[in-house]
Amino acid sequence: MPVTGGGDPQIFEVMQVRNIVMTLIAILALVSCVNQTSSNKMSASEEAAVSSLSTDISDIVSVVDVQPIDESVLFAGVSKMLSDGQGNLFILDSRGSILSLDKNGCPGPLKLTRGRASNEYVSASDICYMDGKFCILENARIKVFDIGDTRNCFQVDLTGLKDPADALSATTDGKFYLFSAFSMNPHDDKRGKGNTLRLIDRDGHLISESIPREDCTFSMNNISQSKDNTYYLRPQNSESIFYRLEKDGPVPAFKVNFGEKAMPARYFYDSAGEDIGAYMLSDYYKLPMDYHDTDDYVYCRFCGSQASECSLVYSRKSKKCIAWKNSNEDSGFRVLGSDKDSFILIPTNNDGDYGPLGQAVLPALKDKCADGQSAIVKIRFNF
Repeated sequence: MPVTGGGDPQIFEVMQVRNIVMTLIAILALVSCVNQTSSNKMSASEEAAVSSLSTDISDIVSVVDVQPIDESVLFAGVSKMLSDGQGNLFILDSRGSILSLDKNGCPGPLKLTRGRASNEYVSASDICYMDGKFCILENARIKVFDIGDTRNCFQVDLTGLKDPADALSATTDGKFYLFSAFSMNPHDDKRGKGNTLRLIDRDGHLISESIPREDCTFSMNNISQSKDNTYYLRPQNSESIFYRLEKDGPVPAFKVNFGEKAMPARYFYDSAGEDIGAYMLSDYYKLPMDYHDTDDYVYCRFCGSQASECSLVYSRKSKKCIAWKNSNEDSGFRVLGSDKDSFILIPTNNDGDYGPLGQAVLPALKDKCADGQSAIVKIRFNF
């Protein structure tokens, strides 16, 4: 009941005190909300500032090891590569074939064939490694194989999830992350509705969702494996932040600062008229992907102006970043993985018009490999 001028002054004083208390509570609640919002949008722990593009990086690259691959091992271009940390590599090639290599470049421990049997696979949208097991994202299921004996396997049914998955990773406690570039309703994508990342258990049950679909997304190269079987989700908006996929949720880890070259938010929708060609050919830098790191350096690729493919390396010690433009023939000279000390490539000894990294690595490749032979190459950066 409102207090009038003729009321008891003690009651009026009590009401004043009550109003002050309620105001303070409201202010504290507002501050709490602000703090909560801030914690939900944590900044990345590391940041690399990209300025100019270098044309020669030979003085910062050293080739540590070249291991020729046995010529009986046949594969197409490498789409994705994984490591078990023990020297074995697992490859998904551009034709959808899966194979493994040991540290000597010979056929490795995983023997998988295509087919419809329980210990075979039909297709592979993505792959990941999980403590002695090899996992394949195959349409609406995950197939999980023991690497030593693929007859020991199980599958995770994904039909209960609302959006189809494009990328896969595993956690240290046996759960899975699934990335969905697009929702079932294309109008929701444009409106920025829904989330792109889901954490599920091994029964396919949803645990949590995160990373809102607030900008244009793509279904390519979304999750990469780095040292110690750690997985990273590439940036999904113009903030250009990579997320480390930990067992309890994604953590912002590494930001690529493109400065004035940074792609404006929602450029695909607001400026490019939803024209993918106009988006890719813009002069802005965009789409950081393929995060790999050692103890001292971080590598990733990005799309430069006029759809040019570029790469960068960031030094954790000097805080410097060196970037360069790759050539159209550089697909074999991109970094595919890493360990604590070095970055891993699988190039082929062929002459070509290569970019800065290819030019730096090719002499060592020619010294160890026959013409047309591929190799496992380990490199280090120093600056």
